[in-house]
Amino acid sequence: MVWCGCSRLRWSASWASRWCWIIAAARAVRWVQRERPDGYSLVLANAGPVAIAQTLFPNLAYDVPRSFSYVMLVGGAPMVVGVRPNGPIQNMADYLAAARVRPEAMSYGNAGIGSVGHLSGMLWAREAGVQLMHMPFRGGGEAEQQVLRGRPGSLWNALGAHAGSVRGGSLEAIAVTSGERMSTSPDVPAIVEAGFPGATAINWFVLAGAAGMPEAVVTRIREAFTTSINEPGMKDRIAGLGALTMTDNGPTDVQAVVSREADRWAPVVRASGATPV
Repeated sequence: MVWCGCSRLRWSASWASRWCWIIAAARAVRWVQRERPDGYSLVLANAGPVAIAQTLFPNLAYDVPRSFSYVMLVGGAPMVVGVRPNGPIQNMADYLAAARVRPEAMSYGNAGIGSVGHLSGMLWAREAGVQLMHMPFRGGGEAEQQVLRGRPGSLWNALGAHAGSVRGGSLEAIAVTSGERMSTSPDVPAIVEAGFPGATAINWFVLAGAAGMPEAVVTRIREAFTTSINEPGMKDRIAGLGALTMTDNGPTDVQAVVSREADRWAPVVRASGATPV
């Protein structure tokens, strides 16, 4: 067990499986980085392998600012803060009060070490000035099952993985980490409403190819994806998955977003104590 600046990280015998998600993602990103920049090999990467990994892996096999031709931001997914229904925790004020009394009372689970779910819990804890115990699992489904059994005490994970449980009432959502409420979960407060504007966290998705892709190719791919996303009903389908669409002002802006997010998550990653072996 390792104490972190604002959370405790509990290691288990199967700790390696908690790393699989980001290791596999980083390998996929590296594969695309090595391909010809012709637009036929693309990667839809989330914040993990292109922003968080820059701090998480000291010897990352690719140079994020120089290895890719960024095409566009496709969308993103906020985290949901979930607890057992009909329990003592009904909102973020209750959550904060419990965490102040005893960190173990508000341990939290999610899909893995170094994930946005893991780090968003830490981000909130840093802003709130409390400690949380982190308990990583092999996926969101396993994390939710254990939360409903009472250990850990809460869930910080992608809303899309638990949207059905939230709608069905088997998981109580007390906040989402977006800047405003989600249209498909209008009764769930955004975390800024609880007084934590610095704890917003979106696991965004960026479309990219190998560095050196011709501008005309990038433009054509952007146009095709934009047309697809704006097809009738597509935004509703995306929202139904607990995600949201995102816009940008072009490839240079996308690269700037990746850079800002890498800088934003860097101190949180360091404070987490998460270091792959």
